[in-house]
Amino acid sequence: MLMKKQILLSFTFLLVMGQALAQDNTIDSLKLALKKAKHDTSRCHILYELSIAASDDEWPQYNQQLLTLAEKNAVTNSSFKNNYLRYVAEASNNVGFLAQMRGDMPDALKYFNKSLRIFEGLYDKEGLAPTYNNIGSV
Repeated sequence: MLMKKQILLSFTFLLVMGQALAQDNTIDSLKLALKKAKHDTSRCHILYELSIAASDDEWPQYNQQLLTLAEKNAVTNSSFKNNYLRYVAEASNNVGFLAQMRGDMPDALKYFNKSLRIFEGLYDKEGLAPTYNNIGSV
């Protein structure tokens, strides 16, 4: 029985390490793609993916870069305005989440409501659902 537990623990350890290495490779690939990206639409998409894949320590910085870039382009780039607005809404929702985790509920609500207004304007039901959920949790 002890041997089976050791084998199971070894297998579990290898599985976890494999996932960690795969995640590191994904993040490294995304960072490289970000450096090579020529268009802000591509940069926004890569920053969004980085904010999902990165560690708890790193994702807020990618999210902030995404928010800054998307807000700038939502105002100046009319052909892709809705795409940029969607990124602004997603990133704002994430900023609200960070504020909520810090215990700053007024700031959290400010960003959740910003996200809500944008998703409503885009008629984006998939974006509205988690935003309403976040507002409800505050």
